[in-house]
Amino acid sequence: AFTGSLKSYVLFLEKNTLKPVIMTPALANQDLHSSEPAEMIIVTHPLFRNYADRIAQVHYGNSGLTSQVVTPDEIYNEFSGGIRDLVAIRNFLRMKYLKQAGTDHPLKYLLLLGDGSYENRTLPPLNPNFIPTYQSQNSNIVVSSFTSDDFFGLLEDGEGEAEGTEDIGIGRLPVSDTAQAGIMLRKISRYLGSSNTGDWKNNICIIADDEDGNTHINDAEGLSKILEDSVPSMNIKKIYLDAFRQVTTVNGQSYPDVTAAINEQVSSGALIINYVGHGSENGLAHERVVKTEDIKSWSNFHRLPLFITATCEFSRFDDMDINIITKEMTGRPSAGEMVLLSATGGGIALMSTTRVVYSAPNYYLNRNIFDFAFDRDTLGEALRLGDIMRLAKNNSGSGTNKRNFSLLGDPALRLAYPWHGNVVTDSVNHVLVSEGTDTLKALSRVTISGHIENMRGETLNDFTGTVSPIVFDKTKTIKTLANDGGQPYSFKLRNNILFSGKTTAAGGKFRFSFIVPRDIDYSYGPGKISYYASNNGQDLNGYFNDIIVGGFAQVSESDKSGPKISLYMNDTLFRNGGITDKDPKILAIIEDKGGINTTGTGIGHDLVAYLDNDNNNSFVLNNYFENDIDNYMKGKVVYGLSDLTGGQHSVTLKAWDNFNNSSVETIHFVVETDGRFILKDLLNYPNPVQNETKITAGHNRPEKLMDITITIYDLSGRAVRIIRTTEITSGYQLSPIIWDGKSEEGSRVGKGIYIYRISVVTPDGEKASASGRIIIL
Repeated sequence: AFTGSLKSYVLFLEKNTLKPVIMTPALANQDLHSSEPAEMIIVTHPLFRNYADRIAQVHYGNSGLTSQVVTPDEIYNEFSGGIRDLVAIRNFLRMKYLKQAGTDHPLKYLLLLGDGSYENRTLPPLNPNFIPTYQSQNSNIVVSSFTSDDFFGLLEDGEGEAEGTEDIGIGRLPVSDTAQAGIMLRKISRYLGSSNTGDWKNNICIIADDEDGNTHINDAEGLSKILEDSVPSMNIKKIYLDAFRQVTTVNGQSYPDVTAAINEQVSSGALIINYVGHGSENGLAHERVVKTEDIKSWSNFHRLPLFITATCEFSRFDDMDINIITKEMTGRPSAGEMVLLSATGGGIALMSTTRVVYSAPNYYLNRNIFDFAFDRDTLGEALRLGDIMRLAKNNSGSGTNKRNFSLLGDPALRLAYPWHGNVVTDSVNHVLVSEGTDTLKALSRVTISGHIENMRGETLNDFTGTVSPIVFDKTKTIKTLANDGGQPYSFKLRNNILFSGKTTAAGGKFRFSFIVPRDIDYSYGPGKISYYASNNGQDLNGYFNDIIVGGFAQVSESDKSGPKISLYMNDTLFRNGGITDKDPKILAIIEDKGGINTTGTGIGHDLVAYLDNDNNNSFVLNNYFENDIDNYMKGKVVYGLSDLTGGQHSVTLKAWDNFNNSSVETIHFVVETDGRFILKDLLNYPNPVQNETKITAGHNRPEKLMDITITIYDLSGRAVRIIRTTEITSGYQLSPIIWDGKSEEGSRVGKGIYIYRISVVTPDGEKASASGRIIIL
């Protein structure tokens, strides 16, 4: 009917109507806006939440740092209407940042626990994009593309994409499964723990690529100069490619000695390893001086460095492979990710690149990293990795090059630099250093004393621990080889060691003595003493460079005998001809009343080992020798071999004393590679037995927990005694197990021949057994 007003009608079929969606499961109540203040936000996928909680606990227990753990979905629920949007994560952080600004606990750090992908639309499990990534607008143009977690930390008005300064320190742990999350938890926990000690923390290694008009070596020398001036307590190890012999192979040019030097440096330890030059997702330098195979072989879990790589794409964490049929995406691990996520070692963190970068702005940022790496905050605390990276970038000008550098690691970690005080030299040969120092002459006996003090210069009278001094000869000039044309480059290197040992510190004071080797550079010049000290998990360091090395002392003592060498594989239980796995360790105990020569100066006088009597397969061990505590006349070498072929091998070691007398010792061993758990080379000694005998055997399961049973039988097959024990073997030999010649009842067994059987079971269920004979007198 006519009503005088316009009416509208809608015709529809009921079957075509939309039905409301009921959320399953229902969203739990949450209120991030009212959450408690936290100094660090950990954004993690639910798969890794337990590990994020434990990382937060580790930091709180270590330094009182407070953290809040949150998932991306929880953030999306409040900041983007439930839609997956990385801007929501930044908006959440901005809310926290503004609310906590000006308080006693401002927001300082963001840890992203989860891998990312350049393809943000597809979700796990089809895509390992656990935490979304920011991709630049020119992401399809190689030279201008960047991906950067910096986006989450640009929290002031008007900031975004590449513009602005970071307001918080940001790091990512690009884990793809719970195993990798567990690896990072263990690394962080140990790095922050009291057992993380050692004089490797005094080392920084600078690696420089060749070619390009010596640009990379020049940059490396600039970085070295910054470190020498700002932290003279550190020892700079230089591995410059063009200073080594280049080798031509069917695969192109290579530097095998550089690869060996880098692997040895990783093994022996460094606080920081810094590379400058060309690189890719697969390794470092065109000559591939570091390959993924090398990274997999690293076993340095107790000496984890921070890696800085000023090179292209080494840590491109957002790359992936796509199955064209299933459309499933799998993460393609870059070399940098492999370094970080290695279960056996690698690095604790990387300040590394995700895309193409350029040398000039690289150096600018790298220089700034070192400018801030050893700074302290207003409370006197060491800066954390997130602070160092944030300040370095904020002081590196504008441009997108710096956005291609990411911190892959925990931003709340502090470098394991020995911050707790200083080791100070008081006297040299009983003359106070304030009154002048004696010259260290070849073959002279030197005594050095000193004390331990806190950062305020007060002697720590309650310090009781160890001091590890290393006495260096003068620097020497090295000239590069111009392997690829161009001009040779000269640089200074200090790597000749006069003495390396340990001495006891009591009441905050210490003293040590040694004999200066004959093989020094007799010209006069400044040497250096480097110190590392530790006491109940607290460590500190120091240096002294007002000391002259040179000349020759006239001594009446005549030493014509070479050092005594005791050679083993892995531990001192090893017997000549025993078995090992494919990665055994050389263990040599060397002693001589004149001390051991490790200077590396005298031609042919290196401490050296040869594998299988092959002079071309040798290892210089000067830097691996360490004197026993309070004893310059005795020490040991531990050096790891790797990937040996199965079968019989030998190691020959040659050592020189400081008077240039030498000795040689050889040991034989058999590498078992078939994977079976075996026992062999049974031994009981003495045999025949009058009172008691010690029973042992070789095996191929080092560092394994073992349940060991020894059963003694008489010739009728009756078990007269059963001995059970459990041990974790450090090497390839069971610790000797004593049988006192008595039965289970405690009475002495009769004279005659007895059969003993050793049975061993590991927690993995592996079993091995072997039998031998004992004669009772």
